[in-house]
Amino acid sequence: MLDVEDPIDREYHLEVSSPGIDRPLVRARDFRTYLGHEAKVELTDLIAGRKRFRGEIVAVDDEAVTIRLPDAPKGTDPDHRLPLQLLSEAKLVMTDALMNMARTDQEEYPIDDDDEIETVELGELDATEETN
Repeated sequence: MLDVEDPIDREYHLEVSSPGIDRPLVRARDFRTYLGHEAKVELTDLIAGRKRFRGEIVAVDDEAVTIRLPDAPKGTDPDHRLPLQLLSEAKLVMTDALMNMARTDQEEYPIDDDDEIETVELGELDATEETN
């Protein structure tokens, strides 16, 4: 769209943001980054009679992620090793711990720190177009 209509009448840098705090988990390294955080995982096939798991990421290797279910029945193993090749969908669950991690990361590596970068919100563009 920007190449066709070019709604911005001056030089600009296009910055693409991240998918958000509760981002999708796809690769083993994604799960490693968030060890100790809660995730929702859906599989393509059944494991232990189920396809959906929600719990803490407690271990990861190149083939599987281990999720600890907080509501596992008494006397059963709460840890489930889920093969990465069976992942249909997986994402982090928004928790206070995850938000604190994101806040700390933002403080250490701010994205709006560069005086050379002008951030224009979409609403600002709409208001400018209405006055022209």
